[in-house]
Amino acid sequence: MARGINGATPAAHAPSMPNTSSDPMLEHIKELADRLLSGVADEPTEVAHTILVAGGTTALEATGLITMIQSAVEATAPSATSAPAVADSSAAACRGALLMIQALSEHMGKAAEPYLLPLLPTILKKMQEGGWPGAVRTAARDAAQAMMSGLTPYAVPMVLPVLLESLAASGSWQAQEAVLQLLKELAATASQQMAAALSTLLPAVLPYMSDSKEQVKKSSWALLSSCMRVAAGRDVEALVPTLMACLSRPEAVPETVTKLSGTTFTQAVDPPCLAVLVPLMTRGLRNLDDGVRCRAAAITERVVAKLNPTPEAAPLLTRLLPSLEDLSAGREEGASEESKAAAAGALASVQQSLQATQRAQSTSLSHDATRELLIKAIHSASGSDLGPEAAVTLQHVALLVGVLVRYKEFRPEEWRQCVSVFLDPFLPGGEAEAVSKALRRLVE
Repeated sequence: MARGINGATPAAHAPSMPNTSSDPMLEHIKELADRLLSGVADEPTEVAHTILVAGGTTALEATGLITMIQSAVEATAPSATSAPAVADSSAAACRGALLMIQALSEHMGKAAEPYLLPLLPTILKKMQEGGWPGAVRTAARDAAQAMMSGLTPYAVPMVLPVLLESLAASGSWQAQEAVLQLLKELAATASQQMAAALSTLLPAVLPYMSDSKEQVKKSSWALLSSCMRVAAGRDVEALVPTLMACLSRPEAVPETVTKLSGTTFTQAVDPPCLAVLVPLMTRGLRNLDDGVRCRAAAITERVVAKLNPTPEAAPLLTRLLPSLEDLSAGREEGASEESKAAAAGALASVQQSLQATQRAQSTSLSHDATRELLIKAIHSASGSDLGPEAAVTLQHVALLVGVLVRYKEFRPEEWRQCVSVFLDPFLPGGEAEAVSKALRRLVE
């Protein structure tokens, strides 16, 4: 069975709509949603406000609204032979659902995130899917923008692969620009987490820095520049413009390597900073000038010696291996004994750090283990278990906690925004905060 971003079951396998006739407020919410999906109404804010008044996530579950939205958003675009009335009805329903997603994101905030995030892949498809009127694509873009604007920063590892897949699949420069704008939004609201993902982001966005469309080129440059400035750290920050230039101008590599060779690394190097430097180091190690190669190898060894060997560093270190192996073995034309020795020293440091990242990987928690610890913490703090209406939220919180543990992030305020904020609707009276503290103690 296919699953969404946080493992939620798609609409095709969702349970049947609940009976809301016994509760006038819930019935009113369903009537408002029906009007939006039929195109009769055009203002979704009232739905979001009414849900909040009726109990937030409890009302969202009780009305089956997410199932209604999923069904409308996942509808296939009308074909060219579809009757006008059918095409208009499908477009109205899809646009109404997208308007509701935007309103729920803007007005319910974090409470709606676990329910809406699994819809992101479908929303991104609607941004560029043919057969729909422009109003549907615009509504999809606005819905995705609202979701990214309020996204919990530690959800970046969940959404980034989806956004990058959409970017690669984009069939027009307008669609590419729309996805790049979403990534720029995340770079602004979740700067540390986007910087931490630079090793994934950089190779995916790099081709767009030389795109023929100026809008795409400028957005990709602005995105990577923003992330690289955050990732670089104090030792390298001043060189970010020069490092950016090297990404598109290979002739700038020798000068940049020379500048970097004079840098003293006083701070620990985290994987985001390493991601900033790896493109330069790999190009420097392959440069035709043996002096540049020698300096690049020496820089590599110094950087890796300061590296914090978390699991995220492993793919970056792996990218350095082929260049270092070739240079140390003398397979680069004109390699001197000095450059071969420098490369051999850097290679030994990289291999040692790779072993350290493997040990760090073995200490991370699986999603199932995290969820079990979350349920244990809830029971310990509240004396009871949450009902099935909290299942979607618990799944989401467990994923966020997994990210916190992987980042070795244990500051109370970070846990509050990933745990307490989501559990507050289910655990009133400060119990959600107690769960956050108990869970943090279990995983530290």
